[in-house]
Amino acid sequence: YRIILTMLFCLQISGSFEKEEKTSKGASDSFNVPLERQTWFHGKITADFAERYLRRDGNFLVREDPAKPGSCFIVVRHKRSAVHIPLVKVNSSKGTRIKYRTEESENSFDSICELIHYYVTEKKPLTPNT
Repeated sequence: YRIILTMLFCLQISGSFEKEEKTSKGASDSFNVPLERQTWFHGKITADFAERYLRRDGNFLVREDPAKPGSCFIVVRHKRSAVHIPLVKVNSSKGTRIKYRTEESENSFDSICELIHYYVTEKKPLTPNT
C-alpha cells in the first residue's frame, strides 16, 4: 500500500469540519495562495488535535508543531490511523533560499504549497515504504 494524498481537504466551519472536493484545476490555482490561507494548513496544532479531524484514508492536513516553531508535518490518514510525515527544510543548490521536502524524498520544492500540489496532482506516494 502507498500513502497518497487525496483531493479531499478539511475545512473548518464553525468548529466542525466539512469536506470540499477540489478539481485538478482548483488544486493548481490554489498552490499560489499563501500557506496560511490554504484549506489544508491548520497552523500550530498538536499531533493529537490533528488526528481527531482526519476521518477517511487519504485525508490530510499540514500542521506546525507548537513545541518547535517552524517545524511542519503532513498528517495523513492511512489504514485507519494517522501518519505524521516531517517536512524538511534544505538549502537550495546555490544556498540562497530554503526548499522543502519530505524526510525520505530527494525531490525538493520552493514552498510547502508546491510540495503538496505535486503529491496531490501526481498521486505520488509520500514515503517509499508505503
